[in-house]
Amino acid sequence: MESATNERTAVAERRQDAECLGLQWSVDPTTRFGRAVCEQGVFAPATTRLLLAAVQPDMVVLDVGAHVGWFTLLLAQRTGAKGRVIAFEPVACYRRELQRHLVQNGLQQRTTVMPFGLSDVDGERTAVLADSTATLHWTGGSVPRGREVVAVRRLDDVVVELGLPRIDLIRLDLDGHELKALRGAENVLMRDRPLLSIAFAQQHLHHDGADVRAQLKLLHDLHYELVDEQTGMPYASDAECLQVCGNFDRTAHALAVPIERLAGMPVKLHQDLASMQAEFGFVRNGHILESDIDVPENDCELHDRKRRDAEVLCAVAANAAGNCLDLGTSHGRSAFKLATNVGDEHTVFTVNMLPEQAAAAGVHITHVLQQHEIGSYCREHGLQNVVQIYADTSTWQPDARLDGLAMAFVDACHDSEAVRRDSHLAWARLRPGGFLVWHDYSPVQRQRHDWIRTSMLGVAQFLADVGHRGPVHHLRGSWIGLIRKDGR
Repeated sequence: MESATNERTAVAERRQDAECLGLQWSVDPTTRFGRAVCEQGVFAPATTRLLLAAVQPDMVVLDVGAHVGWFTLLLAQRTGAKGRVIAFEPVACYRRELQRHLVQNGLQQRTTVMPFGLSDVDGERTAVLADSTATLHWTGGSVPRGREVVAVRRLDDVVVELGLPRIDLIRLDLDGHELKALRGAENVLMRDRPLLSIAFAQQHLHHDGADVRAQLKLLHDLHYELVDEQTGMPYASDAECLQVCGNFDRTAHALAVPIERLAGMPVKLHQDLASMQAEFGFVRNGHILESDIDVPENDCELHDRKRRDAEVLCAVAANAAGNCLDLGTSHGRSAFKLATNVGDEHTVFTVNMLPEQAAAAGVHITHVLQQHEIGSYCREHGLQNVVQIYADTSTWQPDARLDGLAMAFVDACHDSEAVRRDSHLAWARLRPGGFLVWHDYSPVQRQRHDWIRTSMLGVAQFLADVGHRGPVHHLRGSWIGLIRKDGR
């Protein structure tokens, strides 16, 4: 007891006052947090910048692992008098500093401080206190300042007890306990779909028998994608994310965003092809010709994207059992995948404009081919169940052969209005239970490539036109989205 009193006295004597981002602070300059505030005027600048951009007035925000209050105060300041901030800090010494900073800045009425942490089960754990932080997963390497038994709760239970109608954003930084906290918050995350500013502490996770990859997988299972907090861009793949967030020597941070927010429409994310096949009751495996998988030629084709595209197209065609429409023939690789999976008894109608028609078409055309190049891949392979049509889909009137289609693949001009129009053309000719499939549908690439942004905008406009309220199904890592005409 005397030792703890002496420590608090020493900290009080070292304390320095500082003003940062319009807030008053009284900090110990010998700690990492104190040095940042006193010397740089900001703590964790990238995360701070991200949160200040994401948080709006009136939001309900959780700060989990609040420490002495840097983010709690910034969040309370930004959400305003009608917003609400709930700070979780189980360590007594940090909680005292947090509450003192709230009073010092007149923000105590906007903030509720919870004297426990979050986990996957209720109970008590031993926290180890270091220089400027505390952890439930001490990895050694230095002499700890002390230990404290702290309480932990499941967020799903806490939200029910507090009667919170919604949660808009959660900041989660628990020195390796993030994975367990996520598991105790799955109901809230699926109900409210909040943004997550989340830490990835590989060294601490590993010490607890877990891994950053497990944390990533859980987020994906909850239909979240990760955004680089430095660039504001979604990671194109887990490999790209792990290069930043998987280091043993430092904790990294990222923004986890619900995939429907990235897409701008309801999305059901499938982690693998088996999940998508089970969703639609597919019983046949699609056949993929290995030599048909294009080799990567640029950054748009990395991360095994073309294989995943082929997996979806071939699986749908193999199970659709009927004629198909392919809008945007190009060299004919997509028509080839469809034709080799629907069976010889069914026909693939593939449509492409002639090169002289391209000048009047939209901006987002992938490439303009000469007539002899269009569909050349199908002809080289001698396919007999492909019918090639030269037409501009903005004026084309399909004949009766295209009624009752089992599947339609939209991959022509990627201008939003063109995608919208082509989708309507295909939808009108699909039979009940038929599949409408879009290429260049990738929520994580939407901000990187303008033609994907416009293509997905066209999809969203079409869905609104026909009143389709179900999600678009998307195989993670592919550039494919699809729906079924029965609404599933």
